[in-house]
Parts: sequence; C-alpha cells; structure tokens
Amino acid sequence: MDNKKKYKIGMVLDDRFPPDARVGKEIRSLVAAGFAVYLLCFRFGEEKEESDFYGAKVIRIKINRKLSRKLRALTNTILDIYTYYWCGKMVNFVKKYDIDILHIHDLYLVGAGLKARKKLGGLVKVCGDLHENYADALKYYKFSNTFPGNILISVKKWQRTEKKWLSQLDKAVVVVDEMKSRISGDIETEKIVVCENCLEISSFQEPEENKSLFEKYRGKFVLSYIGAFDWHRGIDTLLRAVSELEEIENLVVSIVGTGKIKHELQRLVKELGIQNKVIFEGWQPPERLPDYFKLSDIGIIPHKKSIQTDNSSPNKIYQYMYYEVPVISTNCRSLERILNETGAGLTYMSDDHQDLARQVRKLYRDKDLRQGMKIKGKQAIMEKYNWEKCSRGLVDMYRELSSII
Repeated sequence: MDNKKKYKIGMVLDDRFPPDARVGKEIRSLVAAGFAVYLLCFRFGEEKEESDFYGAKVIRIKINRKLSRKLRALTNTILDIYTYYWCGKMVNFVKKYDIDILHIHDLYLVGAGLKARKKLGGLVKVCGDLHENYADALKYYKFSNTFPGNILISVKKWQRTEKKWLSQLDKAVVVVDEMKSRISGDIETEKIVVCENCLEISSFQEPEENKSLFEKYRGKFVLSYIGAFDWHRGIDTLLRAVSELEEIENLVVSIVGTGKIKHELQRLVKELGIQNKVIFEGWQPPERLPDYFKLSDIGIIPHKKSIQTDNSSPNKIYQYMYYEVPVISTNCRSLERILNETGAGLTYMSDDHQDLARQVRKLYRDKDLRQGMKIKGKQAIMEKYNWEKCSRGLVDMYRELSSII
C-alpha cells in the first residue's frame, strides 16, 4: 500500500466516541495495517469537533442525545427522517475526505449509506457492520413495545428491510459464525466477514485492585452478572435460581449494571426473600470491571434464547474466560458452541431457573471441574478468541478491496 494512495475507510457511528470498544479496536487494527481511517460520529456535550484517535481522524456532529435516540427509533417508519439526515451527512463526508468505502455500524444506518452511494453515483462502496440482529432485537426493546413505538414500528417490515439492504451491501461484518449462516441467503457468503468481539489482549491494562471491594466479598461464593438490565437478558431467571439455592449458605450474587427494569428486579428480590444474597453494585466504569470479574466464582450469562441471542455473542463471555472464571450461560446457539468447544463452562435451558440452579450446584460441589474450566477458558482466549486473531478477516477484507482500486 506504500506505492499508492491509502485506501480511505469512512466509519459511521450514531453515538459518542469514544468509548465504543468494538469501534476502537477496529480503528486501531486498520490504522496499524496501513489504512486511512475516518470516523463520523455524534457529540452530545463538549467533545471536540475533530480529534485524532490512534492515527484516525474523528469528526463529530453535535446533536441532542435524546433527540438522536427518538429519531433512530423512527427509522424505517412513515416518520423516518433519520435515514435522510444521515444520507446527507454521509454524502458530504465522502466528498470532503475522498472516502473509498463507508463502514457503517449497525443495521439502522445501512439504508442511509445505500442512499448516499446512489447519490454519489456508486463511487463509494458500503460495508455494514452488524453488531446485533436489530430486526429481531426490536421484539424485546421497550421503545418498540410501548406507545407510540408499538404502533409505528413493525418487526415484520424491519425483517423485510433487512433482507433488502443486505442484498445491496458490498460487504458485511458480523460477530459470530451463526450470524453469517443466518444472513447468507440474503447476501453472498463470500461478502461476509466474521469478526468476533473478542478481547484486545495487546492493549489490555490491569488497573490497581480495589482492596475494599475484595474484602466485601471475602468468604463468599460469588455468582456475577455484568451488563445492562432488560427482561430479555434473563436476570429474573438468575434471581429465581438463587432462591432455589438455600443450601449454599455463603452464596451471593453480584449484579453490576443498571437499566430501566432496575426497580422491578429489586422488587423481585424482595418477593423471593433473597435480599441477603443479592448485591446491586450499580453501573461501574469500564476500568473498574476487572475487579468484578476477578472476584467471581461463576460468571452468569442468562440471556433468553431468541433469534437475536442465538446469532450474537456478548463480549462478557470472553472477559470471564480471560479472567479464568467458569461460565454458565443459557443454551443460545453461539454461547453454547463456544462453551462446548472450549470447555470453559456449562449451559442451561433458557428461562428454566431450576436448571440454572442445578448447574450452579454442580460447579459449586466440584472444585476440580471449576479449576479445569478456568484453565481451558484462559487457554482459548490466548490461542483463539483474542482480537489480534479475530480481526485478521477484517484487515484481509480491506487489503483485498484496496488492491483493486
């Protein structure tokens, strides 16, 4: 690439940046590989209009955060102005920086990218980076199930639109093999690249431990849930399982995160009479999360099985494995595959709190089994499930594209 102009990748993200971890990892890898990377994103406060991020140029558009979320929710409805708003921004972005390809994060912005490509006479390619199964995830989001979203937003329409947009993409990036299989009928398989959302070990920094936190959990057998609070994440199943485990006297559940159903979960804890076994730690900054992984005896990923969760993968599974924490997850296809392949944990039937309780008992009673899972999980991260290896397909994709301009 040294003997020709650098291939220019124009990423688009409708959020603040940083701290989006996946976008940051992609940028670092692509810049290191010799590509010119630009990121068009939002700013909600006093962030700089332009800045440098590991050699990439970040351009920020100021907008009210709540307004942006409401407009996003109306994408692909009769009130959709978000697609046209972003189309205009992308066209100007491409023209100003001579972008070769728009790398668009999340399905709901793909339509804007395709419109921009048309306005530009097809002179720019479009890659969709699909972080989740957005069309199916809408079945579980609060904004699409409450007024007026439940009137305006159609999951069936989104499913049709997803197929249409995917068929028009030049490239698609997905987070697990299961997602590649799911969409391969809508876009040619050779256009799809799997880039799992693994840990970037080379940039990993270990903050100083919070000794008071470890003292707080000393002598406890700790189950942990780390993530957002939504019903589809299955935290209620975890709480009901805890109510079945009275014989484990030193059992405690550490719940790190927050969300709109926080108060409902707290009420459920009281109804189940397990207040002495559940600690709500609240939202914690990313630099503090390693402590919560380290103090965990078992990491729980209770996401309810669905088309969305079968074809996606939370990065928490890789974090638990890196910190040598055995995992118990629901039988979502992608999670079950990783745990069965690596031997890093067990699975239970989604929504079955008694099955979850059985798996917890099994690991609690078998220290040797837990120890084996710790070793196998860490080994899998170091040998396979790390960003340095998982990102190779993404870099190779752009090397191939840059060789034909």
